[in-house]
Amino acid sequence: MTDASPQDPDPDNMILFCRELLPEILVKACLVKPSEAAAVGEDVLARATAFAALPQQTQDVLVVPFAEEVFDHEPTTAPLDMLAATTVVVRNSRLEHSHFSGLVEPGTLRIITKTALVLQRHLCEWVAASFVVAEAGLVLASSSPTRPGPDVLDTRRRTQDQVDQQTPDLG
Repeated sequence: MTDASPQDPDPDNMILFCRELLPEILVKACLVKPSEAAAVGEDVLARATAFAALPQQTQDVLVVPFAEEVFDHEPTTAPLDMLAATTVVVRNSRLEHSHFSGLVEPGTLRIITKTALVLQRHLCEWVAASFVVAEAGLVLASSSPTRPGPDVLDTRRRTQDQVDQQTPDLG
């Protein structure tokens, strides 16, 4: 387990969800074979960690096609980009095969997706705030603490004055 305080993002929660809770739901509530349920959990975990490690700009590109699909997904108060990210990670995983075959009912799929939404957000926040260090002083990978330019899914309306005042992206 990581040394996260209760309010800090903790990637172990996503691992626990994918390796224990999700397979248990699939086996007990949906009658998915245990081997397939475990494979679904591992697929979701692999997608979640890979997505979280991507630069924000790449994440934005991947979620844009799903924005229209998820605008009414629950919780409706969740940010559109996180709903879309959860669709990319969870709904487009091996879980979709079980849903398509009729084993995973729409209600169960909604519960799984809603649970994964919070965990995916925490995982992305944790990855964005962490460094991977091989030896003292050697940083192998880190994310930039700032992201230039507006978010792709930024739907706030701006006045002409605000648009004119925005600094150009020099990157």
